[in-house]
Amino acid sequence: GEYVALEKMNTSYATSDFVDIEAGGVCCYGGAELDRAVALAQCKKAKLVEAALKAGVANAAGLSDDQLCAHPEVQKAVVASFAVCAKAGGLTKLETVVGVYPLLTPWDPVANGCLTATQKIVPSKIFAFNKKELDLIRVKGGL
Repeated sequence: GEYVALEKMNTSYATSDFVDIEAGGVCCYGGAELDRAVALAQCKKAKLVEAALKAGVANAAGLSDDQLCAHPEVQKAVVASFAVCAKAGGLTKLETVVGVYPLLTPWDPVANGCLTATQKIVPSKIFAFNKKELDLIRVKGGL
């Protein structure tokens, strides 16, 4: 497939209002089995709840973290926000993610090894730690 600059993508998408940089930011995935890239993103819970409320999701504030992150309307709002970031960051169509799985369990150098000591993401560790979410969102970028 064509080359996608994952680091540039991670940086562009980190500018989204949804993204929690402190918790690890964004980790894009562009495996050869995919047609288009997808992303795992550390998000601010308040922003996800706000998006759910805006989308008219019933009991939005009462949803569990898992329910909130898995909700199609919430994911749609995050993808829409990322599309704006992609445009602003000058990303190509292939670098524009078609799916984002919001996360609320932070990546951490000690707890899960998903970040280095200097707070850089470790994609291989993230893809293992968030395998369930990655498998679910990969479907959006599937061939």
